[in-house]
Amino acid sequence: MNERVRAHLGDTFADTTYMAVSRSVVAALAAVVAAATVVLAAPARGDPAATSSIPTQAWEIGIGRVAFSSPVVAEIDGVRAIVVGTLSGYVHVVNAATGHELPGWPRPVEIIPGQLSAVDSSPAVAYLDGPNREPSIIVGAGSLYVHNQQGGVEAFYWNGVSRFRFRTRVMFNEWGTGPNIYSDSVFATPAVGDITGNGQQDIVFGSYDHFIYALTPSGHIVPGFPYDNKDTIWSSPGLYDVTGTGKDDIYTGADSTGLDGCWGGWVYDFRYRNGAPRVIWKRCEGQAFWSSPAIGAINNSGRAAVVIGTSWDLAYTSHNVSNRIYAFYADTGANVPGWPVTTTGSTFGSPAIGDLTGAGGGPDVVASSCAHCSTGPAVVSAFSGSGHQLWSRTIGSHDLLSSPVLVDLTGSGGNDVVVGDVTGLYALDGRTGNFLDGTGSYTIGHFCDVMNSAAVVYLPYNGWRLVEACGGPLGKGRLIAYRLPTAPRVPPAWMEFRGDGTRDGQEADPSWAHETACPSTSSSGGYRMVSAAGSVISFRAGPSCGSLVGEPMNSAVTAMTTDPRGNGYWLATADGAVYAFGAARLYPGDQGLPAIGSMAGQPLPGKIVAIAASPDGRGYLLAGADGSVYAFGDAKFHGSMTGVPLNKPVVGMTIDPATGGYWLVASDGGIFTFDTKFFGSTGGIHLKKPIVGMAADPLTGGYWLVASDGGIFAFNAHFYGSTGRFRLTKPIVAMASDRATGGYWMVGSDGGVFAFHAPFNGALRPGQVHTPIAAISPVN
Repeated sequence: MNERVRAHLGDTFADTTYMAVSRSVVAALAAVVAAATVVLAAPARGDPAATSSIPTQAWEIGIGRVAFSSPVVAEIDGVRAIVVGTLSGYVHVVNAATGHELPGWPRPVEIIPGQLSAVDSSPAVAYLDGPNREPSIIVGAGSLYVHNQQGGVEAFYWNGVSRFRFRTRVMFNEWGTGPNIYSDSVFATPAVGDITGNGQQDIVFGSYDHFIYALTPSGHIVPGFPYDNKDTIWSSPGLYDVTGTGKDDIYTGADSTGLDGCWGGWVYDFRYRNGAPRVIWKRCEGQAFWSSPAIGAINNSGRAAVVIGTSWDLAYTSHNVSNRIYAFYADTGANVPGWPVTTTGSTFGSPAIGDLTGAGGGPDVVASSCAHCSTGPAVVSAFSGSGHQLWSRTIGSHDLLSSPVLVDLTGSGGNDVVVGDVTGLYALDGRTGNFLDGTGSYTIGHFCDVMNSAAVVYLPYNGWRLVEACGGPLGKGRLIAYRLPTAPRVPPAWMEFRGDGTRDGQEADPSWAHETACPSTSSSGGYRMVSAAGSVISFRAGPSCGSLVGEPMNSAVTAMTTDPRGNGYWLATADGAVYAFGAARLYPGDQGLPAIGSMAGQPLPGKIVAIAASPDGRGYLLAGADGSVYAFGDAKFHGSMTGVPLNKPVVGMTIDPATGGYWLVASDGGIFTFDTKFFGSTGGIHLKKPIVGMAADPLTGGYWLVASDGGIFAFNAHFYGSTGRFRLTKPIVAMASDRATGGYWMVGSDGGVFAFHAPFNGALRPGQVHTPIAAISPVN
């Protein structure tokens, strides 16, 4: 294996004239960077100041040399921040609004204390201690550009304190010179998810030492790991719960030198079973996979696909396998119809998945190609989910090693494409592939070598920013933020490398879904409940479509509603953030509300207490405790209590399916009607316990109110019973109606369910969740 890897990496790092025949990645990259100093002035440059869609610079700071490490967006101690690693051996955490380093940063990466290690891996940001604690930052260590340094992974707490250090194995000398005493590099970006199904956030990565690792939040090896691939691993893993059981499979590309008869590269699907990773399927192709997989449903089958490109290992020179992008079904490994597709060159970066048109036709795939093509061209291509090429655009005559991001730069409602090469960042129209505004080939901001992926971040009160880390392995590193002159009309589909901060590679387009796996069910009488921490538990409702466990949240979940069209649901948090799962989608706001599908980051006069889906599922309403109402998609705004003093705060909302209007209810039982009928309230009645929710009677058109002791108050609605006379272990927090029977359910903060003229399909056991239940929603 030593010579095989030497064939990859070579021993000609200093010889930048050898690129045409060298089998060395390092030599190729060094030649490209050297050539970039000649061509920086070559591209035609338009006038960004005269256009409306080209970002303008907000701030710039100098950092150490940066090559492949892509910036990631994080929420650190209440500050929206940018995190990036450098070849100088440091992790930087920078305020995204100002460009100032946060307290405690930058921090050195030291796999062995006192010994600095360069970083080519992209940092991951994950909530290893749960969603109510500050996140941690995890980064791979080691680089081909910096010799004689230790490889491995280091994790940091939010304040810069080292959480753990993990050293990989000493397998071979990856630089080809000097003593073989250094652990091998982790070029791959760690991905974070629950691979064992026990609720723990695991850290998964591959290494040049041939092994695929999984670590616990404390840095210990997950039992059964590592897995020996017998060859180097460049590809960053993707994590996806294809079984719908709360357990992520691991998908990754890898090299192969004869393992099980494979010469070229593997794409693996591992699943944790019986205390170890088991291969569910693997595909051998005649070229190495150095690209990283993107995972998402790209056609109308609803099945997730693993999308990945082949690279340029010169041991395998056949162009018919080198210039391909594959899409394999995540559940079986079978080819998705229409795939693979042929590109103009090899693919080094990670494809991106998202809607380019805004027409609702489904996610598209965007990828860069011509990695290791010394004479170019550097090409960005877009494909439909069926493998049809939508467009292809040449952006230069040199290597293209970076990965695209997808963001609406023009306010058109479709995602545009931002991608970097050795001359800088380029912006392409997502619909056509044309350079934005018809100005020709010019870069955003500076001419600067961009070998990684940019990142998009939303700053409350300050708008949107696009951030690049540039400089290359030989130049001065810079972190630069640009203002987006036009606010996106839809949320960014692929806002950073690998989709999001956990770097799991999952389809990240909020306009489509937070998770794509949501098995169908025709069950009636089923329901789901959600905890304040975002755990979703289903009862005769099929497997969960996903949850917010381990996801970054700034406040607790307070509300839930089901998509009436099929399997899916929305969760809302107190600060106005909305998360869509399964068939549910995020929709732009109405009446000047944000285009990102939620009130996240906006100043609110009262915390969000309710969410209700429009009758056709193509929109939803949010209600605040002050009586404010916010409409998204086709949900109509009929008025609110904003600015009107209330005796008690609003605690619930229900849409009237007959009129599309809605009722709001306050904790004293006061009812506020908006384009719907008033049937009565408890506003003038002395209540023993406060009202905590309401639901509409599907048979009469009236409504029920429920108090925290389970007392039911029916207004033009059937009364089927209550728990008002019983002593409850925990208070009632919400109710929901059963459209099939006309009955209703109540749920306690401990997950206890009380059914009245509606089927009882289960409840939580004591202690099953550690945070209170916040809401219940029917699935029929």
